[in-house]
Amino acid sequence: MTLRDARVLRDQLLANVDWDAAGDAYAEEHDGYCGVVHRVVGWYTEFYLAAGPEAEARRARALPLIAEDPTRQPVFAVLGT
Repeated sequence: MTLRDARVLRDQLLANVDWDAAGDAYAEEHDGYCGVVHRVVGWYTEFYLAAGPEAEARRARALPLIAEDPTRQPVFAVLGT
């Protein structure tokens, strides 16, 4: 994420002589891709760590299917954003 942030900020600064506007554009883009990461982490947390009967039932249905076919398990961490 840090390397992406550096690249995005560099690109914005090179594309815009108004560095305040470039900083605002960078911040908006940063918030977009960081929001995606936070959303996905939330899904993983909810699926794997949530407690209670509904969470247990959800895992009981899904985990055997994931074990049967590992491609059903999304690997967001290595896809980038």
